Amino acid sequence: MPRYTFQDSEGFSGPVAAGDYVIGIEAASIGLSKSTGNEQIMLEWRVLHPVSGKGPIVYDYLQFSEKMQWKLDTWLKSIDRAPAKGTEIDIDAAFLEGVINLVAWAELSVEEYNGKRSNKIARYLTGDGKDDPLTVIGQKAKPRPTTPRVNAPTAEVDDLAFNEKEIPF
Repeated sequence: MPRYTFQDSEGFSGPVAAGDYVIGIEAASIGLSKSTGNEQIMLEWRVLHPVSGKGPIVYDYLQFSEKMQWKLDTWLKSIDRAPAKGTEIDIDAAFLEGVINLVAWAELSVEEYNGKRSNKIARYLTGDGKDDPLTVIGQKAKPRPTTPRVNAPTAEVDDLAFNEKEIPF
């Protein structure tokens, strides 16, 4: 007898219409672009619906190249992870683990490839007068870390000078 595991699917078999949507990160990893050989961030987003929370999956690939700086910057801004201008950040496995389940606004387009239609992220929306994405999907805003890890000199514990008398308590 065949067995089936219920997935509670909503029947999204194709792309949503082009437009602005709230999307949530379901998976993120680092890899290499097959076409350029550049390192890239591979993102799997879910289009979020205000009632069911479920929509189609959209993939985006952010290459570490000068040509793609605008998209990396707007992605970081859209998920509230942008550091101060000129600050380097480590985008490693730990950073990407921290972005899972974050939400953002994005402008989606519909493209066709080999006869199959799918959504693509045309651009990440930042400061475009949109409501908080969590509010749109009916969730309370969750506190987010205020600063990403940055490539700044760090002091070793033994190097920290500390005077007990200067502690105010």
